[in-house]
Amino acid sequence: MKKGPGLLDTGPLVSFLASGLKHHSWTCEQWKLFRPPLLTCEAVLTEAAFLLKREGREADPLFALVERGVIRIALDVQVHRADVTGQLPCLTG
Repeated sequence: MKKGPGLLDTGPLVSFLASGLKHHSWTCEQWKLFRPPLLTCEAVLTEAAFLLKREGREADPLFALVERGVIRIALDVQVHRADVTGQLPCLTG
């Protein structure tokens, strides 16, 4: 298990919640490596809810993870822009 929280993006979040998707099993194994809360932003939750609905699935389990503290909205991209771009080499061109 990792010591600190992880940064959660849309793809792994949707894959975790949607059994039957190509990377669901792998994603579930990766989630076990992190200690909650997993940190994300509101845009990720919005996109994940949209993609889950598009797959014909409910978004309730997504928001249950937030309510239980497994996922925490802790990233304001405007405030943390330098931190985010410093962690993503493709954005530091």
